[in-house]
Amino acid sequence: MFFRISKVKIPKSKIVERSRLKPVQWGKLDVEWTKFVDENFAASKKKRGRPAKNTDSQKDNNEMEVDSLAKTEDTKESQIEPYKDWKKRILSAAYKELEIARKQQIQMSKLSPRRSPRKTPQKASPYKSPSKAVRLLFPLNF
Repeated sequence: MFFRISKVKIPKSKIVERSRLKPVQWGKLDVEWTKFVDENFAASKKKRGRPAKNTDSQKDNNEMEVDSLAKTEDTKESQIEPYKDWKKRILSAAYKELEIARKQQIQMSKLSPRRSPRKTPQKASPYKSPSKAVRLLFPLNF
């Protein structure tokens, strides 16, 4: 929360009142914001005395990560594939997806259609055929 970073004290009761949140909701938000501030704005907090050993190792790790990211970007630039190869790869993947979708659509069309929504057909039901069998709502055309 911004007022914690800038060290301004605001009564929580006023914030809860203005936000129109329930106390439980406010408590959850407060915990989440506190974690967020602690993780992302730890560097902005000014501490007196000698820095802890953990912060030095974290700075070294961050520097190492930045160096490794720069190296990977250089390798990515050198591995740029030609447009024709990229086009073939993308089109083949798209055609495979289309084929899979077409097969799924064919399988769905082979399934029997929905029957009458009534659980027990009535005697004078329009869904009954003269031979006393339940007729499909959507007849199959083979």
